[in-house]
Amino acid sequence: MTKILLVEDDPLLVNIYTTFFRNKGLESVVAVNGSTALDKVKEYKPDIILLDLMMPKLGGLGVLEELNKAGNKVPVIIYTNLDSEEKQKEAMDKGATDFISKSHSDPQDVLDVINKHLPSV
Repeated sequence: MTKILLVEDDPLLVNIYTTFFRNKGLESVVAVNGSTALDKVKEYKPDIILLDLMMPKLGGLGVLEELNKAGNKVPVIIYTNLDSEEKQKEAMDKGATDFISKSHSDPQDVLDVINKHLPSV
Protein backbone atom coordinates (compact mmCIF):
# COMPACT_ATOMS: atom_id res chain seq x y z
CA MET A 1 0.00 0.00 0.00
CA THR A 2 1.29 3.45 -0.92
CA LYS A 3 2.20 5.57 2.10
CA ILE A 4 1.79 9.34 1.81
CA LEU A 5 3.15 11.80 4.34
CA LEU A 6 0.85 14.83 4.25
CA VAL A 7 2.58 17.86 5.78
CA GLU A 8 -0.22 20.37 6.24
CA ASP A 9 -1.38 22.57 9.12
CA ASP A 10 -4.87 23.41 7.83
CA PRO A 11 -7.32 21.02 9.58
CA LEU A 12 -9.89 21.30 6.77
CA LEU A 13 -7.36 20.29 4.10
CA VAL A 14 -6.02 17.51 6.31
CA ASN A 15 -9.54 16.11 6.65
CA ILE A 16 -10.29 16.43 2.92
CA TYR A 17 -7.06 14.77 1.82
CA THR A 18 -6.84 12.00 4.40
CA THR A 19 -10.44 11.03 3.60
CA PHE A 20 -9.81 11.21 -0.16
CA PHE A 21 -6.61 9.14 0.07
CA ARG A 22 -8.28 6.54 2.30
CA ASN A 23 -11.17 6.25 -0.18
CA LYS A 24 -8.61 5.64 -2.94
CA GLY A 25 -6.96 2.86 -0.92
CA LEU A 26 -3.92 4.90 0.09
CA GLU A 27 -2.44 5.16 3.55
CA SER A 28 -1.59 8.63 4.82
CA VAL A 29 -0.10 10.07 7.94
CA VAL A 30 -0.16 13.76 8.85
CA ALA A 31 2.44 16.13 10.22
CA VAL A 32 1.15 19.60 11.15
CA ASN A 33 4.55 21.30 11.16
CA GLY A 34 7.95 20.93 9.59
CA SER A 35 9.82 19.54 12.56
CA THR A 36 7.21 16.83 13.12
CA ALA A 37 7.43 16.05 9.39
CA LEU A 38 11.13 15.23 9.71
CA ASP A 39 10.38 12.82 12.57
CA LYS A 40 7.56 11.19 10.59
CA VAL A 41 9.82 10.64 7.57
CA LYS A 42 12.18 8.58 9.74
CA GLU A 43 9.42 6.74 11.59
CA TYR A 44 6.88 6.22 8.81
CA LYS A 45 9.16 5.81 5.75
CA PRO A 46 6.65 7.25 3.26
CA ASP A 47 6.64 6.51 -0.47
CA ILE A 48 5.93 10.17 -1.21
CA ILE A 49 5.71 13.46 0.71
CA LEU A 50 3.08 16.14 0.05
CA LEU A 51 4.58 19.27 1.63
CA ASP A 52 3.10 22.69 2.32
CA LEU A 53 5.56 25.62 2.37
CA MET A 54 3.96 27.80 5.05
CA MET A 55 3.93 25.97 8.38
CA PRO A 56 4.71 26.58 12.03
CA LYS A 57 8.10 25.67 13.56
CA LEU A 58 9.84 24.83 10.28
CA GLY A 59 8.56 25.79 6.83
CA GLY A 60 8.58 23.59 3.77
CA LEU A 61 11.82 25.00 2.37
CA GLY A 62 13.53 24.24 5.67
CA VAL A 63 12.13 20.71 5.57
CA LEU A 64 13.52 20.27 2.04
CA GLU A 65 16.96 21.43 3.20
CA GLU A 66 16.96 18.99 6.12
CA LEU A 67 15.75 16.11 3.95
CA ASN A 68 18.55 16.80 1.46
CA LYS A 69 21.15 16.86 4.25
CA ALA A 70 19.84 13.47 5.37
CA GLY A 71 20.12 12.06 1.83
CA ASN A 72 16.36 11.73 1.30
CA LYS A 73 15.39 9.93 -1.91
CA VAL A 74 11.60 10.08 -1.36
CA PRO A 75 9.78 12.27 -3.92
CA VAL A 76 8.59 15.54 -2.38
CA ILE A 77 5.67 17.36 -3.96
CA ILE A 78 5.19 20.94 -2.83
CA TYR A 79 1.51 21.80 -2.28
CA THR A 80 1.08 25.48 -1.49
CA ASN A 81 -0.68 28.77 -2.17
CA LEU A 82 2.74 30.42 -2.53
CA ASP A 83 2.78 29.62 -6.21
CA SER A 84 5.03 32.34 -7.60
CA GLU A 85 7.64 31.25 -10.13
CA GLU A 86 10.30 32.38 -7.68
CA LYS A 87 9.00 30.09 -4.89
CA GLN A 88 8.59 27.25 -7.35
CA LYS A 89 12.19 27.61 -8.57
CA GLU A 90 13.50 27.87 -5.00
CA ALA A 91 11.63 24.70 -3.97
CA MET A 92 12.81 22.77 -7.03
CA ASP A 93 16.40 23.94 -6.44
CA LYS A 94 16.15 22.59 -2.89
CA GLY A 95 15.09 19.15 -4.10
CA ALA A 96 11.32 19.21 -4.63
CA THR A 97 10.11 16.76 -7.24
CA ASP A 98 7.03 18.72 -8.31
CA PHE A 99 4.99 21.77 -7.38
CA ILE A 100 1.20 22.10 -7.10
CA SER A 101 -0.82 25.26 -6.46
CA LYS A 102 -3.52 24.65 -3.84
CA SER A 103 -5.82 27.22 -5.40
CA HIS A 104 -5.61 25.61 -8.86
CA SER A 105 -6.04 21.94 -7.98
CA ASP A 106 -8.45 19.49 -6.41
CA PRO A 107 -7.74 16.15 -4.69
CA GLN A 108 -7.84 14.20 -7.96
CA ASP A 109 -5.30 16.59 -9.53
CA VAL A 110 -3.03 16.06 -6.54
CA LEU A 111 -3.42 12.29 -6.77
CA ASP A 112 -2.56 12.40 -10.47
CA VAL A 113 0.71 14.21 -9.66
CA ILE A 114 1.45 11.79 -6.81
CA ASN A 115 0.93 8.80 -9.11
CA LYS A 116 3.25 10.36 -11.69
CA HIS A 117 6.10 10.33 -9.16
CA LEU A 118 5.56 7.06 -7.34
CA PRO A 119 8.20 4.43 -7.95
CA SER A 120 6.71 1.70 -10.10
CA VAL A 121 6.46 -1.67 -8.44
